[in-house]
Amino acid sequence: PTTVYTADGKTFDAEVADPVSRKPMKPEITSVLDVATRKCVGYAVSRKENVIAVTEALRRSCGTHGICAIFYTDRGGGYKNKTFDADVGGLMGRLGITKMHALPYNSQAKGIIERFNHVWNDLAKRMPTYLGRDMDKEAKKKVHQETRGEIREFGVARRLPSWGDFIAAVEKTIADYNDKPHDGLPRFEDPATGRLRHMSPNEAWEMHVSGGFEPVRIDRAEMDDLFRPYEIRTAHRGLVEWNTNEFFHLALEGYHGEKVVVGYDLH
Repeated sequence: PTTVYTADGKTFDAEVADPVSRKPMKPEITSVLDVATRKCVGYAVSRKENVIAVTEALRRSCGTHGICAIFYTDRGGGYKNKTFDADVGGLMGRLGITKMHALPYNSQAKGIIERFNHVWNDLAKRMPTYLGRDMDKEAKKKVHQETRGEIREFGVARRLPSWGDFIAAVEKTIADYNDKPHDGLPRFEDPATGRLRHMSPNEAWEMHVSGGFEPVRIDRAEMDDLFRPYEIRTAHRGLVEWNTNEFFHLALEGYHGEKVVVGYDLH
């Protein structure tokens, strides 16, 4: 485990309420898998696949499961940028990770993560706002008109999943996947049934831990500086605003009216 992490972003095929505007949007889910165990070790949800989303997904992965030796991705802008690759201060150099890219148009090279992305298709199909190709056109049109009409009239739509509900569904989907037997993993005798079956990603990870595996951890004090995305805000009487919320700290009172850099964690 942690020898190779692979990552990919996928546009979710259902609409949810934007966390800021509350309007319908199709979020991007960036997933990170550990290749040895097939375990989903981290994720991020954003408006689009970009360096902030990828950084957040890698942050969660390294923070919860350990620093990987190799980070294997495609060649999208979210993965090839100064945040990752800069000679001084680049994330890969600071963490000691080697980044490798799949060849263009070669999805088979990323088959593990491409296959995993089907769990997001299954989740989208369970949403009332599903917009996939196989969705009935009349039903799609009806829901589209209903959500837009209710938002114009009431500011919210009954059938449009909230951001909080969507995040909860994403986390449950990952937990269920990690607990489910995976045919890409070794077979073993199930102690409960006595029958042979494939290990789940969680069981494969625990097998390595029982064999003495220990991940390389990030010092908790360093993790914020390494990964946290930042926005510039103006402090006002000890308060800063971000994402429609206000945050107060006594240390900000000395910076009234000045611009400050605010780091945040979407989770």
